[in-house]
Amino acid sequence: MPSKKNKNKNNDDIEKQLFQILKKTAKEMKALGLSGEIFVTNSNNPGVKFFEKHIIPKKKKTQDISVSPAELFKKMPFFSCDRRCDECVIGSKCSIYKDLLLLRIGRIMRGDDYKSGEQFFEDIKSSFERAEERVNRYFLKLGVDINDLIAKGDNYREPEQFKLWRKGHELSNQIFSLLNLLFSQEEISEEKMLKNLGEIGWYLNLFETKLYRALLNKDLSKEKKDNFTKKLLEKDANLSAKLAFSSINSVEFSLREINRYFVGYNKWIDSLILRIRSLLEIGEAEFPQLRQEKIIFHGKRENSLKLF
Repeated sequence: MPSKKNKNKNNDDIEKQLFQILKKTAKEMKALGLSGEIFVTNSNNPGVKFFEKHIIPKKKKTQDISVSPAELFKKMPFFSCDRRCDECVIGSKCSIYKDLLLLRIGRIMRGDDYKSGEQFFEDIKSSFERAEERVNRYFLKLGVDINDLIAKGDNYREPEQFKLWRKGHELSNQIFSLLNLLFSQEEISEEKMLKNLGEIGWYLNLFETKLYRALLNKDLSKEKKDNFTKKLLEKDANLSAKLAFSSINSVEFSLREINRYFVGYNKWIDSLILRIRSLLEIGEAEFPQLRQEKIIFHGKRENSLKLF
């Protein structure tokens, strides 16, 4: 059993190695423009202290200023994206992307495989939690009650309450049934086709999540008397709706490619595509302002849309 002295020496050696790795990483991140509030910790690790000194600028106390909902969403672009951080077009502007990058760096230094399914989803979950913390801090500065914007208590609505969500959920289930059948019955060796199938799963989940958020916030905005909160909910509803319908649009294009590859499923896939088109028409009628919103989207067709 190693002595306490040897254990401490080993820890010191690890911290020195970590410091060197972080020093190199800091230079690379600065070269990429990745600066700002990217790491929040109370650790005494020397590598972390290097980051705090050279990457995170010292904050000056500034007076709180009022911002419009549009300005607010520009400050927090992760409200407007499809969360595919590895393909992000504004990584240097998004604090959540930087948080995720640091999580990955930490995994690499520990020898973990950050691309494995378990680690990948664990990092996404962690990045969502950090996003929530960041949003809470920011709204606190603005004097906005975050509870007015969260679906809980009197604000909560069951997803099934919304007819459009029920239609979308039923469609998603049918498409997932198709995917399950393809994976169980067909031998899929082409990397492109596997990517198409993976994209369908990703964007179906995003579609349901964002559609519910859009419908909920549209509903809540009608009840708010405070103009700022009302406008904020309306803005978020339209952004969420655009992300939802861009996602199902991306699913449609992937289904069309699958239709050419798996000829025995043409009739089934054609019927799903018709249902998607019908849903998109209903969605645009429900959210007539959604086309005015700009989002960050990495799926098919919408990949040219930028936030700024």
